Amino acid sequence: MLPLLTCEQMRALDRAAIAAGIPGRVLMENAATAALSVIQAEHPAYAAIFCGKGNNAGDGFALGRRLFVSGIPTEIVLCADPSSLSDDAEANYKAACRIGVPTTSFADFQSRASLPDRGVLVDALLGTGIRGPVQGTIEAAITYMNESGCRVVSLDIPSGICGDTGKVHGTAVRADKTVTFGCRKPGLYSPLSIDYVGEVLWDDISIPAPKEGTRFLIEKQDIKLPVLSRAAHKGTRGHAVVLGGSVGMAGAVRMAAQSAEYGGAGLVTAMVPAPLMPVMMRSFYGSMCTSIEDEIPSKANAILVGPGLGREKAGEAALCKAVSFRCDTLIIDADGLYHLADNKHLLQAAAKKIILTPHLGEMSRLCGLSTEEIAENRVQIAEEFASAYGVTLVLKGAHTVVADPAGITYINMTGNAGMAKGGSGDILAGLLCGLAASGAENPALAGVYLHGLAGDYAAEAYTPRALTAEIIMNFLPKAIKCM
Repeated sequence: MLPLLTCEQMRALDRAAIAAGIPGRVLMENAATAALSVIQAEHPAYAAIFCGKGNNAGDGFALGRRLFVSGIPTEIVLCADPSSLSDDAEANYKAACRIGVPTTSFADFQSRASLPDRGVLVDALLGTGIRGPVQGTIEAAITYMNESGCRVVSLDIPSGICGDTGKVHGTAVRADKTVTFGCRKPGLYSPLSIDYVGEVLWDDISIPAPKEGTRFLIEKQDIKLPVLSRAAHKGTRGHAVVLGGSVGMAGAVRMAAQSAEYGGAGLVTAMVPAPLMPVMMRSFYGSMCTSIEDEIPSKANAILVGPGLGREKAGEAALCKAVSFRCDTLIIDADGLYHLADNKHLLQAAAKKIILTPHLGEMSRLCGLSTEEIAENRVQIAEEFASAYGVTLVLKGAHTVVADPAGITYINMTGNAGMAKGGSGDILAGLLCGLAASGAENPALAGVYLHGLAGDYAAEAYTPRALTAEIIMNFLPKAIKCM
């Protein structure tokens, strides 16, 4: 698993590395080496390093020297008074000057008519050291970089982005690539920063990884699916039940049930309002269908309640029935979450694993905070809710957050903007139900990763703009095959 550290945790790790005998200037040199290979891969005819005054600028000065020595025409653009540089940054600045790297102030640089063709601009302005809104020369330099038309590479994190939350402090660099150092920062994997960070690359720069942590990025090797016995039959692979559906929203149940089949459940039963049963039976092949008024099948292993359920009183009754039923795992999604918001006490009494799958709007109703507040603090809010109610919370969106009740949190890296379509969440919920029914070790983790991977395969085949929920669902088998 790939650990995520807050900016303060990363600073503590920096200090520990220095105390262990790795000087700050060595860390800067290692950062410059890592960034050098990234920029050389761009095959630039010219490079300009925009430097502030902190350690991020020190990385930039060291990189400028390395680029200059490598034969790439390079200059350093000073966006702060050299007399204000930190000690290590000042040492690297003086070294760059001594070997002849051209240096200019941002004001003089900005006054030029044009930049050489195929230039790369490097952002070494602020790093994770931002305090308050960006302003003054730094703001002007960021605007210049964003409007230059050149490729932009940020060191550690795009300047203007909060390393902990991804929040933009007024303005921020829109990087094509970000080379981050030491450990990855949560702010690089946030819906707030996703349009700024570009491709994120990483180098440890010789800082030892933390021995323990509570936040991680999901990797393929973290996904564990149950091994199928050669003697398996439909009765041994788990029974998934989907409660939902209402007039005008029958498709949600159909997609959730089929996704549960893809997730590995041996049996899938959809429970829908009686008037919908004839319609549903015409679209089902492997799934069974009964009335939502009936008893839940006695051997159900996992239950999903919510897709297309509707917000009438009958939906609340279906939620209560699902919560009271004794099974291994309960997934609550969509309108199930709507009814849960006024009945959160049900969670405390449920003797089963519970997975909630809200998007920002549903999370807002669940916890009483605005969507803006949640977006700016989504990891912490997800962790607090999961802990308070003893559930696994899947907070959906770009870089979905999975917070479990034991205090471990995961951020997903699969998926793309083409998945922002109605029905995509029904597919995820059904997949979670099928994975849980079939005995997956961590169905929330596996489901979120595989759902996003299916979306990536679909986008590759059809382009993100053309995706539909059904197209995404049809790529689930390919995603699962990769495991």
